[in-house]
Amino acid sequence: MKITEWMKKIFNSLSEGILIIDKDENILFFNKAYVRLLGENLDDIKRLHIKNICPEPVIQDVIETGVPKIGVLCEESNEEYFCNIFPINSGKEAFEGIFIVTFLSDDIYLNKRVKKLERENKYLMEKIHCTNGTKYTFENIIAVNDASMLTKNIAQKIAHSDVPVLIEGECGSGKEVYAQSIHNESERSKYPFVAVNCSTLTPTMLEGELFGYEDGVFTAGKKGRKIGLLESANQGTIFLDNIYEIDYSVQTKLLRVLQEGSIRKVGGI
Repeated sequence: MKITEWMKKIFNSLSEGILIIDKDENILFFNKAYVRLLGENLDDIKRLHIKNICPEPVIQDVIETGVPKIGVLCEESNEEYFCNIFPINSGKEAFEGIFIVTFLSDDIYLNKRVKKLERENKYLMEKIHCTNGTKYTFENIIAVNDASMLTKNIAQKIAHSDVPVLIEGECGSGKEVYAQSIHNESERSKYPFVAVNCSTLTPTMLEGELFGYEDGVFTAGKKGRKIGLLESANQGTIFLDNIYEIDYSVQTKLLRVLQEGSIRKVGGI
């Protein structure tokens, strides 16, 4: 059985994968679409046996009966696709080989496309998390009862607003997980997420860390001007853990930030 150059050009112009084998089950030809479909390189395909491409009983059945098989589900390299298998006869009974047309159903094609996009999205989200200081998203929150599902649903809605959020809960209940998830769901996700444990600093230290300070404020030790964490988190999110332990004098300055959206450094005018 000969395959002319003209036939090859026709086959290579098709979007379906074409595979032709002879009566001894040797691979004679495959087109470019077939290579793309299987995701294999040329040398790997040449080494394949037909039983690795389509179920062998189906091939034998086509050889013995001469009846085509339509819509046979096949698998290669963990990729599923469909085959239409046709016998090739040179005469009334002279069997010459098999002509196989491979294609993806709409469901399989869309599923492959969705999985590819999911992999790309996961990769991009991981890159964002590496740069914005977070490691949690809503995908990490497993809601198992009505209360947790309601909480997650509310948090996802809040993420698309631009308002301060108060997250309440016992120690270890996942407040920062929710804070990071809200941040990563919001338009602020490409900017920093800054977490501060308010219970570990004295009121004076906390004020300096949050708001920063001007040069000359401290007579010893700390020299120069310092940018505060609130300014560092500009356009992003600042998470104040254990906020209930903040001194009232610092709370008053924080209220100004919440109401007016502006900060004043320690020692500033």
